[in-house]
Amino acid sequence: MDKKAKNSKQAGIFIFKYKAATQSKDQIEDFIPVYIIGDLQKTALDFVVYLKENKMKPSWSVTNTWNANCKGKSLCKINSGEEVWANSKSWSLQLRLNHLNEYEEPIISDGLQNIVWNNIKYCGSCAGCAPGIDRTLFGKVCKGLCHVPVVTVCDPDKATVDGIKRLLELEKQARTENSTIIK
Repeated sequence: MDKKAKNSKQAGIFIFKYKAATQSKDQIEDFIPVYIIGDLQKTALDFVVYLKENKMKPSWSVTNTWNANCKGKSLCKINSGEEVWANSKSWSLQLRLNHLNEYEEPIISDGLQNIVWNNIKYCGSCAGCAPGIDRTLFGKVCKGLCHVPVVTVCDPDKATVDGIKRLLELEKQARTENSTIIK
C-alpha cells in the first residue's frame, strides 16, 4: 500500500472514530432532523417520544443507530441514514420479537401480521443459524428465518409506526414476569 493510500485509510478511520465519539453524545432527537426529512422526520420524532414515554429510552449503540431495551435485551433499534442492506433511504426500525408466539392472537385480531410477514428477516448466515429455520407465523409457513424473529421496517409511515407501537407493547408485556397479554 502506498503512503497516500495508507494516509487516506487512516484519515477515514479517524473520521469514523471522531463521528462515533461525537455522535455517542448526541440525543436521537438532535440527530433525526439532520438525517431524516419531511413526513418521515415527524414520524420518527413522534416514535422517539413514544419510546421515552413508555420507558424504552433509546441510547446510542453504534454509528447512526440507537437501541431501546426492555428487560436488559434489545427490543428495538432505530437506524438512520442510507442503509443499502436494509433498502432504506432515511430510517429503519428493527424489532426483536423474542416472544412472538405468546401474542399471535392479538396480532391477528389487530391485523398486524402483514407488518411481520412483509418485513421479517431471513437467515443470511449471520448468527450461526444457517440455513435458517422454518416457522409458522399466523398460519403462514415462513422458510429460512433467523433463529430470533427480527422484523426490519424501512422508512415506515405513520400507520405502520402505529402498528409497530402495538407490536412493541405486546413484546414488552411478554417480557415482563407474570404478564397477561392484552387482547
